[in-house]
Formats: sequence, C-alpha cells, structure tokens
Amino acid sequence: MRKRKQRRQRTAWRIPKAVEQWIKTTEFIDARKAWFVMTCGDENGNAGKYLQRLCEEKHWQYMGTAQIVMPENYISMFAVPKPSTAQKIIRNAEPEIDAAAKIISAGQVLPVEKVSAADRIKSSAVNPVFYAMFVKDTAFRTTDACTGCGQCVRLCPLNNIKITDSRPVWNGNCTHCMACISYCPVEAIEYGKKSVGKPRYHCDL
Repeated sequence: MRKRKQRRQRTAWRIPKAVEQWIKTTEFIDARKAWFVMTCGDENGNAGKYLQRLCEEKHWQYMGTAQIVMPENYISMFAVPKPSTAQKIIRNAEPEIDAAAKIISAGQVLPVEKVSAADRIKSSAVNPVFYAMFVKDTAFRTTDACTGCGQCVRLCPLNNIKITDSRPVWNGNCTHCMACISYCPVEAIEYGKKSVGKPRYHCDL
C-alpha cells in the first residue's frame, strides 16, 4: 500500500488520528505490505512502533517509515520559516524523498530510525495529552478582511468548515493541518492571538 498525504496534519510524533482512523476503517484490496512516509518539522518520535501495530491490525507486513523534515507550518504554536529557509529545507529533503521512493519502488524495507527514550515518551505519553489540550478549533476566528470566498472550506480535509452568513464556521472536528489559516488569500483567519503578525506558510510544490 502506498499512501500520499495530500495535506500536512498535526501528528504529535505519530500519524494524525484522522489518518489512522481512515486506514482502520478502509478496505485495501490485495494489500499485503505497507510503507509510510511522514513529514515533520523536526522528528517523528517513535511513530514507527504505532504504525507497526496498525499494520498488525490490518494484517499487513510493516515495511518501515521514512521521516521527511519539511518547513514548519504549525502557526498556532510556532513561527514559520522565512521563504529562503523553507526552500533550503525542501532542497535538503529532496534526496531523502528520492531515496525513500527508490526503496519503496524496489519493494525493500525502509531504514530503521534510531529511537531515543525521549522519542518514546513523546509518542506514548505526550501524544494523547497534546491532542486533548491543543488540537481544537475553538480558537480559529476571522477578521474583517474575510471575503467569504470559501477557500478554507474547500481545503479542509475533514469537511469541518462551513460558510454561515458569509463567514467560515469551524464545527469541532479539526486535525490542526493549518490549511485554512495558511492558504487564506487575504490572511483573514487567525488562531486566537497566537497567529497574529506571523507570516503564513504553505507548500505548492
């Protein structure tokens, strides 16, 4: 099975819960093996352990996880990189992407990343706490600059946003992918006060 992630979702050192649920509830015809490619702003912790468990549930052979560091877009908590820095990060990632693609195409197992004690804690103890405390859409709001264009509605991977009275309304099923705030053509979406004044980042490659 080969799965391309269309939009980056908040992982918290494991795959996004929305993606995990989708995999669990979807039937994959004739799937026997699974490779995973995960992007991150820094590292993916001990995500491989939980992906291997997922493969066991699906009766797949776990073929490894490729960790690809990409520009940070989590504007609700961090600053995004400058355009020049983002381009450098992407350039640095390209050889890793090519290497992973060749391994997957050859049907081989991806290299195993070294996992530290901190990685284990992040993926086990911190992950559920992070989701419970931070992965919410209640802080999203629009400014007077909003035109009601619906771009945020079209980009939301979970269909969580609706236009009401010409303004977007978030409905409580958010994965914190930041597509709505990062792609708003007039930068009219804010995440409370945490995003105010921060430049937006999205990758159109």
